[in-house]
This record gives sequence, structure tokens and C-alpha cells, in this order.
Amino acid sequence: MLTRLLVLCALSALRMAPLLALAVRARHVPVSLTQWAAALLATVALQVYFEFVVRRCSSDPMPHGRGLVWIGAAMSTGWLYIDVLSVLLAVTIASLASCVFALLPQARTRYIAMVLFFERHRLRR
Repeated sequence: MLTRLLVLCALSALRMAPLLALAVRARHVPVSLTQWAAALLATVALQVYFEFVVRRCSSDPMPHGRGLVWIGAAMSTGWLYIDVLSVLLAVTIASLASCVFALLPQARTRYIAMVLFFERHRLRR
């Protein structure tokens, strides 16, 4: 239903995690300018690392983004309230796993195996 939008939300939240965490903290306690600068720097570093992950885990038949959309589609049930939980959780876990795979040998093979695992264990409608 809204699979691509949910995948985009999960990836955006994961990639912007330092700034989002600090924004949540800023609602309760005062946050200094240096903390905002550190969070911004951490977010930029995270963006650079995710680009490394995309390059290491992508292949011609299965680019990284397409694999995450495929995982999101496999976890989609057609029920919006279930999809929000299952797709966001599955894509977040898959993204974190691909971050680990990028540091290991044969990252592309491991990433494709993970996508196929989610496809085999997909939620049924």
C-alpha cells in the first residue's frame, strides 16, 4: 500500500538518528550549541558511512535501495496499522544488518541472501 513511503521513512529516521535523538532530548533539557554541532557532524559521518554501505552491498541485479523496498514489500500485509510496524521494523533491521555486511567479505552475496531470506519468510495476506 504505502510500502515505498514507509521504507523512505525508516531510512530517513535511521540516517538522521543523531539529530532526531538530540531533538527529542532538547524537548526536556536545554541543549548547547556544541551538542547540536556534534549531532550534525555525527549525522554527516553517518551519511558517508551509508554511502559506503550502498556501494559495498549493491550489485547490478540487486541495488541496495531496491533490496530494501523488496524487503518492505515482503513485510507488507495490506493492513496499514500492521504495515507501519512491520515494514518500519524490518527495513530498519535490514539496514543495520547491511551496515554490518559492508564490513565483512562478500558483502553483496550476504546482502542478497538477506533479501531472499525476507522474501522466503514474507508475511501473507
